[in-house]
Amino acid sequence: MNKQPSQRNYDTLSEAVDDLIKRGYTTDFLLQKEKECLLCKDNSLELSPEDFTIDEVYRFEGISDPADEVLYLLFLHLTTM
Repeated sequence: MNKQPSQRNYDTLSEAVDDLIKRGYTTDFLLQKEKECLLCKDNSLELSPEDFTIDEVYRFEGISDPADEVLYLLFLHLTTM
């Protein structure tokens, strides 16, 4: 990935996820606040902030809650794996 980002417009989070999977973003990560890292549950991979860069960011307003949902696209720096 890590090409010049071409920010796209999506109406919904599910529309964004569907398109991003087609573009090659296929791994989900969860924020682990207590460890200050991202965790991939599929293969137990933990990433520190220096292990990735953010390619794109998308925000979506919740329907029942005005709090935003945020989707980050990451480029991983996995040279040692």
